[in-house]
Amino acid sequence: MTAAPDRAPTLDWVEPVQALRAFEAAPYTLLLQGGGAQPWGRKSYLCAYPAFTLEDQDPLAGFERLKAGYRSVSSSQGEGFAGGYAGLFAYDLGQAFEDLPVCPPARGGCPVMAMGWYDAVLEFDHGARTIRALGAPKAAARLIEALKTSALDLDPSVSAGRLSQDWPDARYLEAVETARDYIRAGDVFQVNLSHAFTGHMTGEQAPLALFERLIADSPSAFSAYFRLSDEQVIITNSPERFVQASASGEIETRPIKGTRPRRTDPVQDRAEANALAASLKDQAENLMIVDLMRNDLARVCQPGSVKTPELFSIESYANVHHLVSTVRGRLRSDLNVFDLIAATFPPGSITGAPKVRAMQIIAELEQQSRGPYCGALGWLGADGACDLNVMIRTASLRKAGAGWDVEVRSGGAITIDSIPEDELAETRDKAAALKAAIEGRR
Repeated sequence: MTAAPDRAPTLDWVEPVQALRAFEAAPYTLLLQGGGAQPWGRKSYLCAYPAFTLEDQDPLAGFERLKAGYRSVSSSQGEGFAGGYAGLFAYDLGQAFEDLPVCPPARGGCPVMAMGWYDAVLEFDHGARTIRALGAPKAAARLIEALKTSALDLDPSVSAGRLSQDWPDARYLEAVETARDYIRAGDVFQVNLSHAFTGHMTGEQAPLALFERLIADSPSAFSAYFRLSDEQVIITNSPERFVQASASGEIETRPIKGTRPRRTDPVQDRAEANALAASLKDQAENLMIVDLMRNDLARVCQPGSVKTPELFSIESYANVHHLVSTVRGRLRSDLNVFDLIAATFPPGSITGAPKVRAMQIIAELEQQSRGPYCGALGWLGADGACDLNVMIRTASLRKAGAGWDVEVRSGGAITIDSIPEDELAETRDKAAALKAAIEGRR
């Protein structure tokens, strides 16, 4: 261990997913796993032993409790997360901010909000290959001591699971056509329609095995492993940032809209990426959400500060190419991160436009709560900063006997130009990495 002036001591490097093994059995252990080639994946954060937790099934009451429990603390430990809230906002938290239908609960259940307050966190810098314990000294020392303990050995005999599409193809195709009818009628321009894939994994350590497979085979900058309890684990392999805010009020959101599958042949793979970049349909879908996010940010940002510095960039991941744009603004000085969340949640890229009407149609067509899927997971720092993902590529696991039941949802944007069969194929492409990891395939 070495120390630098005005810095937390640095620890010998170990991969975050390996460090997770020493903590993962404790409720409210959360690993925010960075990764991938993008600079925003440089750091990971491991959160454990929260000072207190907040769970609620009531969206408005839960959000008010969250605000009341916030402890503002200035940080001298640099940019990033050095303690504060971390955890999950499920999709249904949107009911706290808009008049929306209440759907039957998701399979296995999920709190609308599940947040812990962490006085200290372990920061993993993948570029420098250093680990620091940031935050309150006593809490930081506890994390360091736990990190030194022998981590659990993952049982290599964890067997493959299975994952199957819930809806018959015909039901999804019919739902796409109904969404297009609403678009033709002028109700909306775009609706994000999802459906479920469910299955089972055997073995006590199945959630950890699943996460380790995903990190190895499909690294994404906004992945996470969140153990809510002995009975429930949520895993995400998300590549998408919902919203980031600095302590000084600089805001960024990076909506994804537009997808093509990866190909094993390099020529075919490049052709898929080029086709996505040239697709007027995908550009139109993306631009609708950019406009929606600009509007959401304008509700809480300084006038004239909302800009779009990046439009229609191609990002490539293990199983798909994505079309991504960036919107930035500056938060008004009289507002805070909770005002930002209330103005923008849930993420526009997974609802549609206009947002509220799209969400009403989603409830009608899907007829089930999305649970953690399409919510947001990340941190709200004690210094007023935040970084939250969009909970796509997400698996919710619930203990069942000697194994775990698992649910994955996948969806896509329906527009007037949508071809139902192509939309169904896209949902399978998006779920492919999770399905392969659940089934133990490479």
